[in-house]
Amino acid sequence: MQPMNDFDWYALDARLLRLLVAVAQTGSVTAAAQRLGVTQSAVSHQLDRLRAIVGDPLFVKSGRGIVATARTEALLEPAQALLEQMERFAQRERFEPALWEGSVTVAANDLQRDLLLPPLLQRLQHLAPKVRRLKKREKYAGSSKPSSSAKLAAGAAM
Repeated sequence: MQPMNDFDWYALDARLLRLLVAVAQTGSVTAAAQRLGVTQSAVSHQLDRLRAIVGDPLFVKSGRGIVATARTEALLEPAQALLEQMERFAQRERFEPALWEGSVTVAANDLQRDLLLPPLLQRLQHLAPKVRRLKKREKYAGSSKPSSSAKLAAGAAM
């Protein structure tokens, strides 16, 4: 086994943690492979990688199965906690327009402003009532600078 300080810790990933938990919970490399949807050989190879990281055999044969070492038992709870944290990290927060507070800026020409903005404001007020204001900027053809901005209440009519 490779000493722990010579190992690249960035090689430790969620797959290895899931593997550790699955093998410990099932008490079998074969059952863990079935649970994870991989081959028994893949589990054995990944266990070798994990053993190199932690510097421990992790599991020892006992009768027809395997049992976790004391080091594995100590790693299980932190491994499960890390997996839960990683899952939360990867989950996208659901956007709730009704709770969103902020302002919206719309750049539009006269036609777009007159045709699109009134229904947009109405829908915005319905879906996101906490939006306090809508900033409207107009930019006229041939002019490189925008006209003065007009602040409109989110539900105001044009």
